[in-house]
Amino acid sequence: MDWYFYKTCRDGSKNRLRPLPGQINSDGIQIQPSYNVQVAAGGMKLREEYPIGTVFCSSMCEMTVRAGTPYYSAGDIYPILDDSMGYKSHLPIPTQEMLDAYQRFSGNGNPCEGCLNYVFLDTRRSGEAGIGCRFKLSSLTCHRRETSDDI
Repeated sequence: MDWYFYKTCRDGSKNRLRPLPGQINSDGIQIQPSYNVQVAAGGMKLREEYPIGTVFCSSMCEMTVRAGTPYYSAGDIYPILDDSMGYKSHLPIPTQEMLDAYQRFSGNGNPCEGCLNYVFLDTRRSGEAGIGCRFKLSSLTCHRRETSDDI
């Protein structure tokens, strides 16, 4: 079975789910990490239970276009966590097959190590302060870019 991996991130004032880079769908087409991802009913609540930067797994990644905007449909999602974070007992947890697939995808033994340095930048209109955030599963840090108003 094919597994696809997504990560929660901030995009302006909104929380988004986006594909991790370097994935190819079952048709051999590169998955675009800049596209948003829509999940099955209940997936939004699941995303809210875990911090920004959490990686999720799904068996589905289908591109759809609505009103000229492309996005992916992911169906049911499952969080991929490292040992320092605990799974919420009342929510779905990934199978060992999903965890093994993520280890192969990330190229190492730590299931979350491959995603820790993935950076999403907050893009804002010119003249506004931009924020560059490096999202990590264990700690979140954001660095505000100085503007002429700050000096």
